[in-house]
Amino acid sequence: MPGWQELHEELQEEGFTVIAVAIDENLDSIIELANGVTYPVLMDKDHLLTELFAISNVPSVIWIDEDLSLIHISEPTRPY
Repeated sequence: MPGWQELHEELQEEGFTVIAVAIDENLDSIIELANGVTYPVLMDKDHLLTELFAISNVPSVIWIDEDLSLIHISEPTRPY
């Protein structure tokens, strides 16, 4: 997640926001993963987003523009 933190810091003044969505049901592991990040980390315990966006692998990246339009869904090939 360090790469996402860097991206968030670099672009936040331009209105770009990174939002992490955890689907893990273990709150302790989510807290550990979110340690040190300044962007929002949400918990999707009911897997609503995985169903909405047909996410089958994690991590996945979803780009949504300022009009809330879906721009791109990808599954990263390198760790962030």
